[in-house]
Amino acid sequence: MTDSGEKFMDILGASDAAAERPAVEWRRRLHRFCENWIFALIIAFGIRHFGVELFRIPSASMEPMLLGDPGLGKGDFVIVDKLTSRFREVQRWDVAVFQYPVPEIESGKGGRARPAIGADGDRLDDPLTRPLLGGNFVKRAVVLPGEEFYIQGGDVFLRDGAGWTVARKPAGLQEKLWQAIYRVDGQPGYRPWAAEGGSSVEVVGDRLDLRLAGGPVRFTQPLRNVYLKDGAVAARPLGGADAWTRVDGIGLTHPRFAWSGGGEGSIWELDRWELKRLTSADNDDPNRGTQINQLMTEWNGDLRVGFDLAALEGSAVLSLVSQAPGTPGPERTIDLTLRPDGWSLAGTGAAAGLLASGPATPVGHRIDLAHVDGQVVVRIDGAEAHRSPVAWVNPNLHRPGLRWSGSGSVGLRGVLVERDLHYTTKGFLSPAPGAADPDTLLSRLGEQGLDPEDRDNVFAGQVRMPRSVRGQLLGKPADELSRSEATRAYGTGPDNPTRAPDGAYLMLGDNSPHSLDGRDWGFVPAENLRGRGWLVVFPPQRWKVIR
Repeated sequence: MTDSGEKFMDILGASDAAAERPAVEWRRRLHRFCENWIFALIIAFGIRHFGVELFRIPSASMEPMLLGDPGLGKGDFVIVDKLTSRFREVQRWDVAVFQYPVPEIESGKGGRARPAIGADGDRLDDPLTRPLLGGNFVKRAVVLPGEEFYIQGGDVFLRDGAGWTVARKPAGLQEKLWQAIYRVDGQPGYRPWAAEGGSSVEVVGDRLDLRLAGGPVRFTQPLRNVYLKDGAVAARPLGGADAWTRVDGIGLTHPRFAWSGGGEGSIWELDRWELKRLTSADNDDPNRGTQINQLMTEWNGDLRVGFDLAALEGSAVLSLVSQAPGTPGPERTIDLTLRPDGWSLAGTGAAAGLLASGPATPVGHRIDLAHVDGQVVVRIDGAEAHRSPVAWVNPNLHRPGLRWSGSGSVGLRGVLVERDLHYTTKGFLSPAPGAADPDTLLSRLGEQGLDPEDRDNVFAGQVRMPRSVRGQLLGKPADELSRSEATRAYGTGPDNPTRAPDGAYLMLGDNSPHSLDGRDWGFVPAENLRGRGWLVVFPPQRWKVIR
């Protein structure tokens, strides 16, 4: 190369040395491909670890907010926000993703997992051959670290100075949590209304026409804490040995079925019918079985009744009633009186002193009356017209009811009854008799001929896990608990409150009867938190912001 040529190459920063000549084309392309994908993978792993991550909801514990199913592709796919959770502590009612706080290993029988501690107390995990699982769960943060609380009648109560207050959800969140349990046009021929004393009721399409002549018109559907996905159930009369009848297309707002042995029933009538799901997809834990009657015995007093007031002659009173069975009168009524020239709100019994009114005619408007978290709310056309606190009444002792009374005629369209979340009594809220004498229980399980994994699962559910949870509640090692401490219920009322440990959260599922959550396995340490649920991104028709 000439001197001028060398100077030109020097200016370009190039060299004619063989080692520094440009690579052949295929190598250059390979280098660019590797550089681009390595960079992309680094960015992706960084985003996944520090920013956002995609999770699939595998169970029904957060329904109806998040739909889940063990079948691949049937549950919601959600994006979890990991970034902001690093700078913001989990707040009450946040939907959080966390690592399951109970040590587990892979099941040898095809189940999701099994306890990593055997019934004899030995650890079963091994770092190489049987590593601990790091399964992620998603629940709602209900009790925060260090808070004193109890759960009664489906509500969570928090220490407020010398007294207690219901943990109330923000209005925006509450609106997302209402769940329909009756629609006037939900199922042709289903009419859970009974007229008394000369009154009458007629259902035509989405219209409910009432003629009030002294006696009330009562809503006869039991207001239980029932939850079922739409689908098939098996039914037979309660207490008998009749054959099961498969019933398809059953749901909360279309509950009526015909039994092959004769007669008709409703999934709400758990005092008459024994029901079971034909799949365990509603359950977090298939070992719980599919029995509905055992899981949904409690009553739900947090209700909302909505309707379009199409016509009104005279006056009509919509009442939310709380009355103990067999008593002559209600413990409480919340009465919304509708007249052509306005509305008024009043209460009796435990709701005495409740008083509000509005001068505008309610005819032609959408009206909602709700009792939720110890408050009464009236809305007109979706706008809040009144909100006030009322004394709390336990719905399991004073069963909730709904009735119309007054004089004249009323035309209602689009009648809708909804219920709020209701946390059922189970886990540490119930006694654990198996923990009183674990040696005897272990011996009895051995006599039943169960294989080791089934034995360990039963033992963990009746002794080890409840005992460890009760140890957390008392701040004592599980092995040091007395028989009374290991077996009694905790956090059941103002005379028996409990406290969340410092640095740990009580996480509960929205689908309370079916949720395997903190009532069963205790509290979630802050270091187990992985992020907050942000968006449902799949399937497309379910896209929404998680509340």
